[in-house]
Amino acid sequence: MNKERKRFLLILAVITFITFTIYLSWSPSSESSTDYQGKTKQVRLIEELQSKLKEREAERDRLAALVKDQRDKQDIKKGEEGEEGEEEKVKEKEEASVDQFKSPNLGIRNYDRVLDVTNKALAYAFYVTDDIYYCAAAATAHRLRQWTDYDIVFIFITANSYTPGSHITNKLNKLTNIKHKFIDSSIQARFPGQDSTWRDSLNKFYVFTLTEYDRIIFLDADTVVLRNLDHLFFIPDCTLASPRAYWLDNQPFFTSLLMVLKPSQHTFDALVKATETSRGWDMDVLNDYFIKRPDYLMLPGIYGLLNAELALGETHWFGDDVEDTYNNKAYLYHWSYFKPWRINANDQRVTNHGRVVKDTYHEYYIGKEKYC
Repeated sequence: MNKERKRFLLILAVITFITFTIYLSWSPSSESSTDYQGKTKQVRLIEELQSKLKEREAERDRLAALVKDQRDKQDIKKGEEGEEGEEEKVKEKEEASVDQFKSPNLGIRNYDRVLDVTNKALAYAFYVTDDIYYCAAAATAHRLRQWTDYDIVFIFITANSYTPGSHITNKLNKLTNIKHKFIDSSIQARFPGQDSTWRDSLNKFYVFTLTEYDRIIFLDADTVVLRNLDHLFFIPDCTLASPRAYWLDNQPFFTSLLMVLKPSQHTFDALVKATETSRGWDMDVLNDYFIKRPDYLMLPGIYGLLNAELALGETHWFGDDVEDTYNNKAYLYHWSYFKPWRINANDQRVTNHGRVVKDTYHEYYIGKEKYC
């Protein structure tokens, strides 16, 4: 082992001596040297190794780029598959929502299904059984027209030989987009003893037969509109939306003095059939049919304001500042505390409950004189 080591060291010394001798004898003028051409073999070997290393690094980079490109393509494919999966989930959810709409037993409310009103036929509607209510509804129609251009439909129940007064119709027809529909039949109560005060109220259901429209805002004829209601056309998709009957204890319960509805002959037929067993009137039948359905939406009670809310000395659900309620909160009010056509200006219900009540009473007669 020592002999081999000595031999190796001897050879290494010789090589070193030769290399050193050549190095000392080299000069820039010896560029014609064919062995080194101005460089040692060691330097050239190092350069060759560096060149190969660069080539391998370039190859490695190329391969890395190919791998990255392949992975990017796979990620894009996975992303597209993920988007398709999400679209499928959305589709399944929408189909499930439709199925829920078909079942009145499910309690889920699909309030996120916004109605697309693009190219939809929209309208306001009243039903009328005599000229007193025709006059009140006509005055409200004139008020509505200052805010909206949508159709305003009057449903006349003519089964009891009622003929709408031409003096009202002539003034009403000066407005644009006024429509008339005549119904020569009437939905009557089925049971004796039912309060005759609302004997005509079941005819309200005829508004569901206006199937030429996609959505209707129905108003009781004895309702006075104070502000634009067009935004109600854009509430979430539902068969019926109406305000909470805030003055009643048995909640949830809604009022039908305002209804945002989707016309349907099927719904109309179902409501008429329900009157065969119900001893109530329009609000009772509608609540029994809709209140637990997923396609029903309850609106805030402010959209069903009774005019007692504007009377001093009465119970107030929206604050005791009745002028603030009238000027800033209310969208409408309903003649329920009293009907102005049934009392005179000296009635204590007019004189003893503040300025707002007096003003609304006199506004009714101004409208009557102007439009009826």
